[in-house]
Formats: sequence, structure tokens, C-alpha cells
Amino acid sequence: MGLEDAWRNTEINEARYPKLAPGHYRFEVRTVTPTREFGPLQSIAFQILAPWWRRWWAQVVGGLLLIGLIGLIFRRRTARLRRRNEFLEAIIEARTGELEQANEALREAVLIDPLTGLYNRRYLTMTMPEEENRLRRMFRNYFMKGISPLNQNEDLILFLGDLDHFKAINDTFGHATGDQMIQETARTLKSVCRTADTLVRWGGEEFILVARRSDREKAHLIAEKLCQAVRDHALVLPGGQALRCTISFGFAAFPILDQHPEAFSWEDTLQLADQGLYEAKRAGRNGWVGVLASGPLNSPEYAPRLRTDLKGLIRESQVQVQTSFPAGKVFS
Repeated sequence: MGLEDAWRNTEINEARYPKLAPGHYRFEVRTVTPTREFGPLQSIAFQILAPWWRRWWAQVVGGLLLIGLIGLIFRRRTARLRRRNEFLEAIIEARTGELEQANEALREAVLIDPLTGLYNRRYLTMTMPEEENRLRRMFRNYFMKGISPLNQNEDLILFLGDLDHFKAINDTFGHATGDQMIQETARTLKSVCRTADTLVRWGGEEFILVARRSDREKAHLIAEKLCQAVRDHALVLPGGQALRCTISFGFAAFPILDQHPEAFSWEDTLQLADQGLYEAKRAGRNGWVGVLASGPLNSPEYAPRLRTDLKGLIRESQVQVQTSFPAGKVFS
């Protein structure tokens, strides 16, 4: 019972059931005479146990081992992939560092003056248009709110400086000393600049300071500080001689017309600063001249005269001049 459902007759006195599946069985047997008389039923119950590896606890342990093996394989593969990723990331980081160094070297070659380490003319021409647009938006926003943008420390002042009698230094002491004087002047000017400002070597012995977030009415204080720093500094030559040099500055504010910030570009502002520098040189050097437009000049009809009749506007008091020279010595 448990394997067969019907009786089987046999003349043999043994019964063999090989490879019985695990389970519960009952073996039943009885005799039968030729006249079909049946003897009493005899039976014995027994159980075939499953092999240990097919028992539930073995299957549970086996399942856990299989899960553990899969987890181990997964962890080893993940660790291998992680190590490979780390290796690739290290390569990428190294290559990125090399690329950044190459880009930095290229940037320095293109935008940095090799003699002084300052930004050069190309840097200024690349960055000023964005600064120009920012200031125009800011000044327009002030007017939209009904607030004057003046006296808000939001002006951008361009200071154009030129070393005085620099040709004499080159002629007397040589170009190597002239280069050293330019380097010393760059360091001196840099030492008195704010971190928000940008100092540029414009070319030769000319420098430009871009003073952000300044007040045009107080620009002369910055100009005097720059002139004084160069005036007080001395270049000590190998023989012990102290060589001094002075500098002249012209400056102007952007936007030139605070109520019409689109009327002029930053290059126009630089032109005004250049005219101020020319007047400082003509008045005796070692000083500064600033050209600031304000008041009635905000009317658009005055704008063209800034390019063609600056002296006339100054005589009419339409343009303000800040200068370290006595009255009547500049724009006369």
C-alpha cells in the first residue's frame, strides 16, 4: 500500500521493491489455496527515509548556502567592478588634471602677461562686454524702482595709468632695468588694489585698473592711492642705487550717463580715461585727472558732444573733472 493498488499473485516467497521513493508504506500479504480460500491478512508498516540531502533541513541549509554563494559571487563581481571603476576614475582624474593644467597653461599663455603675471589686453576685451551688460541691467533696475543708481557703490571705474618718463629709464639703465621697473610697478599697484578689482597690463608701461562696485564721486581717492604707492616705491639696483618712478592716471566711470547706460560702451569710457591721462601728462605728470559726466548731460542730445567737444562741455560745467593738478592746468 502506497505503491500498488491491486493484489499480485506470486509463487516466490520473497518480494523485492528496489528504489522505493521516500514515504510511508504498508506491506500486506495473505495465502490463497487452489480452491480460492484466502488465509488471514498479515501486514507490516514501514517508512523509507529520504537521503539526508533531500531532507527539509538539508534543503534549507542548501538554499542558504546557495544564496550565500550567489551573494559572494555578486560581492566579488561588484568589488571587481568597483576596483575597475576606481581605476578608471583615477585615470580620468589624472587625465582631467593634465587637461586642466594644459588649459591653465593655455589660459596663461593667452590671457596672462608673461612679464608681470597680470591679465593682458585680450582678457579685458573678453570679459568687459559681460560686465558692461550686467551694469546696464543693474542701472535700469534702479530706475525702474525709482532709485538713483548714483552713490550706491555700483559704478565701474576705469583707471588708465602710464609710467612717467619711462623711456629715460630704458635709455639710461637698459631694457632689463625697464622690465624690472614694470614688474615692480605691477606688484606695487596690485598691493593697493581690492580683491574685487582687476589690474591689467594694457601694453608697454601702461596699466588699467578695473574698479568694480565703486562710487564715481570718490574715484579720486583711489587714483591718489595708486599714484602715492608708485611714488613711494623704490627699485634698488644691484649697485645699491634707489631708482624711483612716478605714474599718471586718467579715469572715467561706466556707465558714462547713469540715466542712459546704453548710450556709451566701456571702450568709450576708456577713451575718456585716456583723455584724462593725456591731460595729466600735459599738466606735469605724477598725478591724476578724472572725467565724470553727470547732471544735465544725462540728456541724450549731449551724448555726441562727449566724443567731439569734451572741453566745451567742461567749460559749460556739463562734465565734472576731478584732478590732483591746480585749477586751469587741465582741459584749458
